[in-house]
Amino acid sequence: PLPCEMTHEANVPRPAEVLTLEPAVSSRDLSFSTGGDRSDDDGLDRREHAANIDRMERTLRLGAGLVALLGVADIFTVHLDKYPGLDGVWVPRAALITLALVVRRRLSGSPPVTPGWLRCAHLVVFGWAAVTLALLCMQSGGFASRDAAGLVLVVLAQAHTQPDRSSQAALRLGVTIGIFLGAMALGAAMLPFMTAQLGDPDVVIGFGECLSGVLAAAALLVASGHAHWQARRRVMATRTAGRYVLDRLIGHGGMGDVWRAYHPALRRH
Repeated sequence: PLPCEMTHEANVPRPAEVLTLEPAVSSRDLSFSTGGDRSDDDGLDRREHAANIDRMERTLRLGAGLVALLGVADIFTVHLDKYPGLDGVWVPRAALITLALVVRRRLSGSPPVTPGWLRCAHLVVFGWAAVTLALLCMQSGGFASRDAAGLVLVVLAQAHTQPDRSSQAALRLGVTIGIFLGAMALGAAMLPFMTAQLGDPDVVIGFGECLSGVLAAAALLVASGHAHWQARRRVMATRTAGRYVLDRLIGHGGMGDVWRAYHPALRRH
């Protein structure tokens, strides 16, 4: 309460100014932008990148186990003599599992990977998955193989790991599908029975229908991924406390909650 003698407006003490203590930074740590939106976008991109790393790590762990289980099922298929020689695909399958585990180990390590490194990992892992699937089709009937529908699983896993704007997502999924088709075309050039299948209308129509289903699934994944990406960025942009953007809850107690936050102007946590 103010003292009774302080009745004039000029005598009313002004409230103390709040001082915000910032971490000590050097001049090279500061980067200035002519527009404030660029700093906010950088903060959103940083947090989106961290979420993509987490999704990629979990997807690789689940995918490696799924590929191993499908390999065990293929062993029983070989023993039934349905597709003799299907066991030959275990070499690229084992390479795919090893690659997934190596990339997952790097994602969980320190320092965190860069966005460029993560994009290269996407291209290598899912590109090799498409090649492995093409080799499986070559061993199990060529263009008539029903295993070509497994490309939907590859595309689904890739879209899940990094939901992004529609143009970027369509480019990544298109590259993966293109690698699969390129491997199948190479197989048709090297294997006589696949070359002969190109003259069979039933086989061509069946493969075309399978490919149409994959493309339709990819289009739906691109649209849903774009919507998911926009929604996540809107949610992230609203989690602010003053000049800070809240990242994640570290802990809480009787006095309040402790958050890890990001300073867009300083571009540091």
